[in-house]
Amino acid sequence: MKTLIIGYGDPQQGDAGAGYRAAEAIGSWGLQSVETHSCLQLTSDLAAALAEADQVIFIEAAPAQNPCSPLLLQRLFPQPAPDVGPDAAIQTSINIAPQRLLTLANADYSRTPKAYRLLLPTRDCQPSEKLSPIAESGLRQVLRHIRNLLK
Repeated sequence: MKTLIIGYGDPQQGDAGAGYRAAEAIGSWGLQSVETHSCLQLTSDLAAALAEADQVIFIEAAPAQNPCSPLLLQRLFPQPAPDVGPDAAIQTSINIAPQRLLTLANADYSRTPKAYRLLLPTRDCQPSEKLSPIAESGLRQVLRHIRNLLK
């Protein structure tokens, strides 16, 4: 079974880059059945990679909350983007929701993988290359969770 891991967020914005860092760490494991993508945001060109996977796991930072939310796993399903006028094509090509990417994979390649989203807890999404202790803990949890899932 081929697993696609897509971690996204800006690693120069503190905790907002936790998903990006998670995908980088998982990619360093060198697992044959796992493909990883670290990106700043989701773009429509990722639909082709989704269509080749049996399952996909999106990893991103949850919006900062006080108190912080725990690590959250969600099952995702395709969801079309609303038609919002002439700029709809532009809005759906960059920084799109994971559910929309699933819809694109199905529309363009007639294939939709099983999909999940892992939301990491965050505290500080200000300019910084460091993660807060909360995000560091969430990152360790995600890596353990993914390693167990892939066994």
